[in-house]
Amino acid sequence: MMRVAVVHTAGSPCECARAAASGLQALGHEVLVADSEDIPRLAGDIADTCDLVIDHTDTYQGSGLLRPVVRLLLEGRGARVVGSGAAACFRADDKAATKACLGAAGIPVPPGVTVTCRGQELPRWLRPPWVVKPAWEHMSRGLRVAGTSEEIRDGLADLLDRFRQPVLVETFIPGREFAVSLLEEEGGPRVLPPLEWCRAPGEDAVLTEAFQRTDGADGRTDAFRAELPPDRLSELEQLSVH
Repeated sequence: MMRVAVVHTAGSPCECARAAASGLQALGHEVLVADSEDIPRLAGDIADTCDLVIDHTDTYQGSGLLRPVVRLLLEGRGARVVGSGAAACFRADDKAATKACLGAAGIPVPPGVTVTCRGQELPRWLRPPWVVKPAWEHMSRGLRVAGTSEEIRDGLADLLDRFRQPVLVETFIPGREFAVSLLEEEGGPRVLPPLEWCRAPGEDAVLTEAFQRTDGADGRTDAFRAELPPDRLSELEQLSVH
């Protein structure tokens, strides 16, 4: 039996921490659930008394930009944190940096630019409709689609003021939405069956924050195992491990 700390943002709608704690307890492990905001005070005790730490921080001090700080504090005190290190998490949470890494690795990414101030002109080749999103947030916070010059102007101004961070503007590419999870194993990552998010006709063209906050109760019909031809499934798996 191990003692495992599950760190999460208290009050977050994400149920990952609860699910992880329940699963660990069902396997006979002792679980300590801690609020991310308390980690500056608890990091040393957690490192000394817990065999592992699972970090499910959503925001830290109200910001998605700062959530890898929780992992950094735990690592600094010697805690064994499951998953990637704080430096990798900072990079992964930075959409602009991640996009540059993916493009450099040969993975297709939509055309786009990073906007850092009001009034910044978009290049002529970046045609509407656009997807607009804060560079450091997740859970689709602030994500929107803009189809006119007025919508992109007002959307950029709102996000720059509200989140005080760069905003990524990309060409909107319609299509199906998949989520692919990987497990790190000896010999390389293992790709789990892809999940498809399905939106009903008339719903938003992207997975908005409201959609992601929808209660994930049993019986939901908007998420299911993706059905793809073998060649498309193979292509998706290769891109995921690239």
